[in-house]
Amino acid sequence: MPIASKIDLNRQIRAVLEMDGPVVCEVMVAPNEERIPRAASYIRPDGSMGSKPLEDLFPFLDREEFMANMIVKPLDE
Repeated sequence: MPIASKIDLNRQIRAVLEMDGPVVCEVMVAPNEERIPRAASYIRPDGSMGSKPLEDLFPFLDREEFMANMIVKPLDE
């Protein structure tokens, strides 16, 4: 079910959530709209790619603030 307009968005989302079985809902957004928070990848010193964990999405918090809010020890980067 495509959602192409924000007009009556609550009703459209409710209709999707009330459908029986698996549903694919395609939401059309402006191509130049910034999507945040979002996952970010980086290149490790050995040249391989790495990705940040879900609790560390872009835009990134200051590392001190991030660590202060973590319940478990974050993975090493």
